[in-house]
Amino acid sequence: MILPRGEGRIFEQDLAKDVLETITRVLGLALRLLIALGPEGVWCGRLCLELGLGRMAAAAKAP
Repeated sequence: MILPRGEGRIFEQDLAKDVLETITRVLGLALRLLIALGPEGVWCGRLCLELGLGRMAAAAKAP
């Protein structure tokens, strides 16, 4: 498909935003699962947050 000049960039930006939102949702679900597992899950969830996944999720929600 050939897009008019400038339309490709908009499409790429939308695609990148959708991919980042999907990654954020998957990471959120993974953290919820770890927390649901009990003390071991809480430990793993905290470790993930300390490694920066929480920062990535926060950045994805920023406009």
